[in-house]
Amino acid sequence: MALRLRRGTNVERSLITPADGELIYTTDTKRLYIGDGTTAGGNPVDTAGEFLGSDIDLNNYNITGTGNINTTGNINVTGSITADGNLTLGGNLTIGDASSDTVSFLAKVESHVIPDVDGARNLGSSSNKFNQVWANTVHVSQDVNATNINA
Repeated sequence: MALRLRRGTNVERSLITPADGELIYTTDTKRLYIGDGTTAGGNPVDTAGEFLGSDIDLNNYNITGTGNINTTGNINVTGSITADGNLTLGGNLTIGDASSDTVSFLAKVESHVIPDVDGARNLGSSSNKFNQVWANTVHVSQDVNATNINA
């Protein structure tokens, strides 16, 4: 379902009191207004050129539509994000912000897992070990410490 906006001239806008959260676009001044249910004509959404230049409070409202969202800056979300389709991320990634956070993979890894520095990263720890490792070949360039080895 497409997002629908009330539209008309600036004079027409000033003669109505839009409902709380209702968007109005003026076709002559090319401005966007949002209703609060009490202000005649609604409240202007601040702009900087053709782009939004301030915050929009969308508490208890949804945005539904098609197309792209392009932003310069940060996106801060409290809650969960659900995305269908592919997700492409660039730059350095930090997943989690505490040692109590976990990551669950329900998919297969389709690339090599390579550390950023040779010989500087661990896979597991003395207190959090992987249960089993399935591999075709294991190459080791230093010592191997083992309790039991079964062929």
